[in-house]
Amino acid sequence: MVTLRSRGGLGIMDIFAQQHALIYRWLDPILFERDNAPAVSQYVRLHLLNHMNTTFLDIGLLFPAARSLTQVCTPINTATIIFRTMDAIPRSFSPADRNPIECLLLPIAAIIESTTDYKLSTKLKSATVGDIYELQATGFFLTPIPTNRLPRSLKVVARKLHTALNRATCHLHPFFRACLERTSLSLYSQDDRPQIQALLNFASFRRGLQIQQSDPDFAANKGRTRSFRQMIMETTKRRVLSTQGITTSSMNDDYENSNFETADAGASATYPMQCSALRKNGHVVIKSRPCKIVEMSTSKTGKHGHAKVHLVGIDIFTGKKYEDLSPSTHNMDVPNVARKDYALINIDDGFLNLMEQDGSTKDDVRLPEGELGEKIEEEFEDGNELIISVVSAMGEEHALAYKEAPKA
Repeated sequence: MVTLRSRGGLGIMDIFAQQHALIYRWLDPILFERDNAPAVSQYVRLHLLNHMNTTFLDIGLLFPAARSLTQVCTPINTATIIFRTMDAIPRSFSPADRNPIECLLLPIAAIIESTTDYKLSTKLKSATVGDIYELQATGFFLTPIPTNRLPRSLKVVARKLHTALNRATCHLHPFFRACLERTSLSLYSQDDRPQIQALLNFASFRRGLQIQQSDPDFAANKGRTRSFRQMIMETTKRRVLSTQGITTSSMNDDYENSNFETADAGASATYPMQCSALRKNGHVVIKSRPCKIVEMSTSKTGKHGHAKVHLVGIDIFTGKKYEDLSPSTHNMDVPNVARKDYALINIDDGFLNLMEQDGSTKDDVRLPEGELGEKIEEEFEDGNELIISVVSAMGEEHALAYKEAPKA
């Protein structure tokens, strides 16, 4: 996991693996009971509980879908770094020893397999399993709540979800499918209660993590950072990309042929230009929107001595068409439009997690809507390494195109 100098790197260890390994020193005592746990871990636990506004810390740590949407696009802080470190731990939540009571607390998005194409409705994204499933005490398993007992806001979306499950267009995680099967346990049985209680506190999900408290590589405090970094390097195929090596593109021709300049951080949003100096395929501000000029025509000089320029522009972000008519000698605002390429490292709750060439991250760009966003998700889920082109102008920033990263 080294970025070679020949590919524009610094020849150093993957900085993300190093960062995760350092933060893991705080995370390890939270996941496992350690005799030599540092005092700072208790403060980190309280900080995470306050940050997530929940009493169930394990849900937010183990399931990214359970984290509040308010944490998306927030500046890098202790909580976001710990979440990223936690997400780097390989895991396999097998169906064995699942507790239906715990599953009732999970968000519905956490029980849907990521490989499915089914899109959850907004109402279900904010709901928990307990909103549409209920626990059967005899048999200790979950069943869907009858439609006539569901809240009005969930009746339609819950019915659509169950229909998709029956038609196999949506798939549940194996661990949750196990919770739908009747067992020999019963909450009414005194003999079964100790076994049910032993499965609480998310112990079964913690056992699904590749790291265990008894793992010899993580037993000694000194070796945990090094062992965690090595584990990340062995279990991930991601590499630090060099965007300078890109020579081919799969982008739309119109977009690729557009001229973009690299704007300085202190540059103004627009600059003036005489209307007669504007050119087709250039940029101009029409009705306060940054547009690409697709049509431009000049009328004959009138009795007042001024020719009129008719401009037709397409909003570079929304694709909406705008028109304007201006004297050729008047100034018009031209937007400072900049394009920058980033490596895509993750897609989280509708936002792109992007990485620059120097290793810094950017998490405030939304996944595009429509066909472009669907293609990016599909390519990323197929394991392809992608370069996302982000265009910024007049205080807005959007991902407008993507291309597959060059092979090593």
